[in-house]
Amino acid sequence: MFTSNSSTGSSRTISLSGLSCTSGSMTGAGTDSCTVTLSTAAGSGGQVVDMSSDDTAVVVPASVTMAAGATSVGFTATISAVTTAQTATLTASLGADPSKYHIKLGAAAPTLTLQSTSVSFGDVTLNLTLIGSP
Repeated sequence: MFTSNSSTGSSRTISLSGLSCTSGSMTGAGTDSCTVTLSTAAGSGGQVVDMSSDDTAVVVPASVTMAAGATSVGFTATISAVTTAQTATLTASLGADPSKYHIKLGAAAPTLTLQSTSVSFGDVTLNLTLIGSP
């Protein structure tokens, strides 16, 4: 919850009413569209909301700014591929009033590649040498 003083000297309480993203889970690298929502419209100077992620695989802006009169603002979370399944927690903070959203990150399946002189699976490559002639 955060108390905002208007230009008229009156004060009003603004709090976060939500943080959400389009996806609840993602496998591999990509982006996710997310939204922060306020309980009351931002004042005449707009409203800054601090953002963070507890996982380095998910990058969010350090803060987002609601335009004056707006109740929500969108932002993009950039997600890197992970090698093991995990859950990232995004946090929007306005004063002492945090809102959290969890994104499940799935590990992408390794790719099998067959070539005339090698076979690759994920990070492992076997080089093939043909002996003799057919």
